[in-house]
Amino acid sequence: FWQVESLAAVLQALDLPPGATVVDFGSGSGNLVLPLAWRCPDLNFVAVDIKPRAIALLDERVQSAGLQNVQSWVGSIESYPDPYDCALALHICGAAA
Repeated sequence: FWQVESLAAVLQALDLPPGATVVDFGSGSGNLVLPLAWRCPDLNFVAVDIKPRAIALLDERVQSAGLQNVQSWVGSIESYPDPYDCALALHICGAAA
């Protein structure tokens, strides 16, 4: 709980413009990005994870929650191709760390 609240406060303090893109590298099934997307509906979130099953579960959770500001991408951090305004990497491990 405190991680979500702390990161939501940081995102608000950064004063990102509406529509800014926040990427959560190592998102897993969305335990961080989903509540952040709910708390910050004016921002766009991209969940990036190398595990297809984790992203499939995240996509199900996004659909179930009705979130319109979350996209997903399967692949490594190094191969993520799109621009972004802010990056999170709270749950990365292994070589990515």
